[in-house]
Amino acid sequence: MIYSRTMPPQRILDFATGTGWSARNVARSGATVTGVDISPELLAAAADISAHIRPSIEFRLADAEQLAFDDCVFDGVISTFGVMFAINQAAAAAELGRVCRSGTWAPHGAVAEFFEVIARRSDAPSPPSSPLAWSDHA
Repeated sequence: MIYSRTMPPQRILDFATGTGWSARNVARSGATVTGVDISPELLAAAADISAHIRPSIEFRLADAEQLAFDDCVFDGVISTFGVMFAINQAAAAAELGRVCRSGTWAPHGAVAEFFEVIARRSDAPSPPSSPLAWSDHA
C-alpha cells in the first residue's frame, strides 16, 4: 500500500510486529496502526521504542492463527518477516485475509520482482505454494 498525508487515515495491522519498526514507519504516514506479535517481550520493547510516535500505535499480544479482530476491520495488513514463520501458514494467511478489507491485497511490487530475479538465476525447483499467491482467493 502507498500512504499519503492527503489520503484519509487508514487502519493498518502490522502482523508479527516484533519491535515495531514497520508499524512506526506506517504510523508516521498518519495511519492508525495496530501491531500484533506472539512475544510479550518484543511487544514491550516495541511500545517503549514507539512511545513518541503519533498517532500512537496499539500493540497487542496475538496468535497468528486466531486474531481477535472482527472481519474486514483493517484497510491493509503488513508483515515484514514474521508471517513466514507461522506454524500453519495457510491458517495465518486466512486470518490476515479475514481481518483485511476486500480488494486491498497487493500481490505485485518489490518483493514479487525480487523473487522473479532469484527464480531466473536459480536452479532450485519452484516451491509447492508461493506466498505471492495469497492474493488468489482460491
